[in-house]
Amino acid sequence: MSTKGLALGMVCVFAALIARTLGAAEVAVDFARPTGVIRRLNGMNGGPQVVGRGELVRQATAEFAALAAPNVRLHDIPLAAPGLKVCDVPHIFPIYNAKADPKDAANYYFEPTDDYIRRLKACGVESITFRLGTSIEWTHPRTYFARRPKDLDQFAEVCAGIVRHYTTGWDGGFDAGKVYWEIWNEPNSNGTGECWEKGQDIETYWPLYVAVARRIKAEFPDARVGGPSSNTFDLRLAARMADVCRAEGAALDFFSWHQYISSLEPFDGPIRELREMFDRKGFARTELHLNEWHWMPACWSDLGDRERLLRWEDTPDGLNGIESAAAVLHTLVGFQSTALDMADYYMAFDFSSWGLYDRRGNLRPTYWPLAWFGQLAKTSAARVAVASGDPRVAVLAGVAADGRKTALVSDFRPDGTEPLTVALAGLPPDGRVAVTALRADGIPRTESVRLRDGRLTLDRAAGSGVYRIETPAGGIVSPDGKVGVDFTLDGGRPQVAVSYAAARVATLDLGLVLDEPYQGGFTLEDFELGGSDTTWKNVWGDRAEIRDAHRDYTVRLRENGPKARGLRIEMRAYLEGFAFRYVIEGAGRATVLDESTRVVFAPGTVAWPIYDTEDTYPAEPVDAANLRPAPDARWPNHYMLPLTVRRPDGVCASLFEAYVRRYPRAKGEAADGGTKIRLIGDMAGHTRGTATVDLPFESPWRAIQVGRDAAALVENATLVLNLNPPCALADTSYIRPGLCLSDLGNCALNNRDILAAATRERANGIRHFQIDWGWYGTEWTWSAAEVATYLKHVPDADTRFPGWRANAVADPRRTAKGYVPYRADGFFDYGTVVDLDLPALVKDLAAVDVDLALYLHGRVLEEADDLDALFAHYRRWGVAGLKPGFVRYGDAASTDWNRRLVEAAARHGLWLDVHDRHVPDGMQRTYPNLLLCEGGGGEEGNHPVRQDVSLPFARCLVGPFDYTPKLFREDRTHAHSVAMLLVYPGPAAVLRGPAVGRGWGPELDFAKALPMTYDETVVPVAEIGRHLVVARRKGGVWYVAGICGEAGYTGGFMLDFLGRGGKWKARLFADGERGRVEFTERTVAGGTWFPVRMDRSGGFALILENVQ
Repeated sequence: MSTKGLALGMVCVFAALIARTLGAAEVAVDFARPTGVIRRLNGMNGGPQVVGRGELVRQATAEFAALAAPNVRLHDIPLAAPGLKVCDVPHIFPIYNAKADPKDAANYYFEPTDDYIRRLKACGVESITFRLGTSIEWTHPRTYFARRPKDLDQFAEVCAGIVRHYTTGWDGGFDAGKVYWEIWNEPNSNGTGECWEKGQDIETYWPLYVAVARRIKAEFPDARVGGPSSNTFDLRLAARMADVCRAEGAALDFFSWHQYISSLEPFDGPIRELREMFDRKGFARTELHLNEWHWMPACWSDLGDRERLLRWEDTPDGLNGIESAAAVLHTLVGFQSTALDMADYYMAFDFSSWGLYDRRGNLRPTYWPLAWFGQLAKTSAARVAVASGDPRVAVLAGVAADGRKTALVSDFRPDGTEPLTVALAGLPPDGRVAVTALRADGIPRTESVRLRDGRLTLDRAAGSGVYRIETPAGGIVSPDGKVGVDFTLDGGRPQVAVSYAAARVATLDLGLVLDEPYQGGFTLEDFELGGSDTTWKNVWGDRAEIRDAHRDYTVRLRENGPKARGLRIEMRAYLEGFAFRYVIEGAGRATVLDESTRVVFAPGTVAWPIYDTEDTYPAEPVDAANLRPAPDARWPNHYMLPLTVRRPDGVCASLFEAYVRRYPRAKGEAADGGTKIRLIGDMAGHTRGTATVDLPFESPWRAIQVGRDAAALVENATLVLNLNPPCALADTSYIRPGLCLSDLGNCALNNRDILAAATRERANGIRHFQIDWGWYGTEWTWSAAEVATYLKHVPDADTRFPGWRANAVADPRRTAKGYVPYRADGFFDYGTVVDLDLPALVKDLAAVDVDLALYLHGRVLEEADDLDALFAHYRRWGVAGLKPGFVRYGDAASTDWNRRLVEAAARHGLWLDVHDRHVPDGMQRTYPNLLLCEGGGGEEGNHPVRQDVSLPFARCLVGPFDYTPKLFREDRTHAHSVAMLLVYPGPAAVLRGPAVGRGWGPELDFAKALPMTYDETVVPVAEIGRHLVVARRKGGVWYVAGICGEAGYTGGFMLDFLGRGGKWKARLFADGERGRVEFTERTVAGGTWFPVRMDRSGGFALILENVQ
């Protein structure tokens, strides 16, 4: 680390020539005047976040990839996760063990370092600086790895082994590509012992450097070796190193040093002197690497102590704050006019006060200038001329190969100064540009700005002084800057590109097919930008408050054909992803025959499709560009929404629909390497649906929810709610979250047995009792043909079941009496005996604080003359909820009927659990009496265990899922089954037998404690189809649960959600012998590692209560 602050910033030659013509508050960019190339001097120390104990857990990978860093220096990596043995030489080989043979591959431990380097390569990193030595000794107790090795020959041989591993593949290695082998770190920091042996000066370093450089070059003459990674810019030290290398015959392919900058003075002069010195001494090919730099709020000597440094971390003038963001961009611009060959920012990942993002992927202000610069430098074909009238204002601009023009501006003037005028030559003088300003809160915001005579104004008081100006102005970014949306017209056809962390997620073709088709494509007539950032309170759910933050981009298109009809496309970039809908303008009516909407996911993306709601998710994902039915699929060529996918870098996304009205529901359909939206006309989707609508008409939202990884995808499951209107209910007091017990497998249909079961299970946390089929007779009124069919298979029915014929008439206004057969098309020997007095039962259940819910077949509900009259009848009985089953689903009429059903139930204070194919669309926000829906393959289907750890990443993203849990199953552990009650979102779960009340162990205490609605939710660990850990908070108590698939799981997670420090009582319900639960209790601290082991098809549950 540095002990000296040096300068930054350099006005380019073009600026110097014309600065006299510019005012102090003016800058100029000439996109028509190329001046060279933008040099990619935006390397990094460290990469994706690392967290772990004995293993490597990758986080913030997409955020790191968006930085477009060409080089990464592997230094201080273990500081992010003490105990993680990665990248440092002593972690790879026991160098302080004199008996360890460096030529024996068995003495090396490469796996975590291999994994990290592969992750860097997957993020697009082109070269690596591998620091051969140790991280800084800031940790306590110290390991004293920073000592000078006693046996230089042994250390040199170890370094040669590491180079061999990453060059020839020795000991299971691989060719890591372009690598700079840096020998040690800051050997001139001899005053503290943090980097070099205390009391020994730089002269004791030269023998180490010479020994290692000679040994590496002897075996690998093309290897790049260098150092010394000086803790400051020191021209005399550099000259001394050149002299030593020349005298000893040691190679010096690069010279490296550190600078921690706290002023804005130009610093190209000292670097030019350094270059000239090496040239004079015969080292003209020695590269100059500034491989640690950072903006500091003050010089190191002024900081006083590290505690003061830590307090500055999140302040406006802190290490990663707003002031630093402007200074970082200013520095990157200044680098362009220096003799530097490489510059590596310190540090990418989070530890102590450093880092561009924390371990949850939350971005700090300094992230944005580095990301914007990285993307500009990577894509620009040419750097163009710029000028500034004030040295505190730095500008860099370029033109990409595709013609897109970008300018970056750093305004380091103090707050309150006059606005900055930007003149943009080479653009239409009245054209539009997209201006993204890094706001004072550290969040970027994009607006479309129309130029006036080729100029625009940037208001310094409204932001941080960091700006990106782009053209064409065809897009928006989400409020946190992660989700990008770019709209274009390709030959008159609307297209949208959706990105996450600057990398493509999907490209969408947009359009509608009407009965009178649009002709000739479209022309952009106008567009509007807007947005909103609000918070709303949830009636129930996995968090008490939900943030609804999005940026809006609405385009108004005009048909090029003779009718010249208007079509609006409303697009939104949310924190959680992207959504759009069509608005058909005009008057009268139109019929939508189909959609032209097609989604093409980024190359290499894989998907987890199912072809009907009850199907099983695949064991392994399939190519998203070639989705075809499984060999045993019932329906050809189309699949259910949500459709969840994963990009090669781990970013996950899910395609679904929201707020569907007067319109068919949708499936996905394989089409030309993508997924086309298919409107369905029946439950299975065999026929295509259409919609005849009154104009103007708003289509459903089509959405792509996005997360940096599988865990974030689950955490972001609020998008479907934000796309629906607010709660329409004035009174929600009747909605009581809680577990529900079904009569199926638990008791007979009579008052005595139901009351006994409900009373017993009320003590176990049950709040609702649900009576399933049979209570009002057969599922629907049987026809004469159905009666005849039944008698054909059960000819003695009249003798065996007297009175059954009366019960073959379905009357939902009364209870059946006696035997009720189940179906006339199968299950002929299956039936139940009914002896119920429902009003009396409701009264008795209320005495033990249990509500009653009734099942009704959707056909019976549709045949009811008046839903309001029927539901009023149930309320007079005292019924609290209904389970409509086999409701019709698919066409537009079914869509509206289901919505009317929920609305009518709300008018009469009834909650609903809708079955069977109905997939929610977020209506539960508007009508929170809709507690549960099925619309997925739950435990009725006896799926393999991978279904349990696939559904939360797909079907569950759009609403609570009634998966009809069976407690307990032989093919799942008890911990797995009880954990699902928390892992699956929803205010209720309908428990079926036969083991309810008889199979419980210690896990009953966990189930009884669950509030079923929560204040906060985080997902520490997740992998689709493999394992999932969810933590939910209610008040001051955290409930945590995990489930896994066939492979089991051994790992853990950080207790970051508890905050740092503090003592918490941890009550753990883990997998024990023979599938039962083993209970333990201990005290844990917030911010520490919590190890977890789950058996095959296993799980765990955990309750955390603060005790200090």
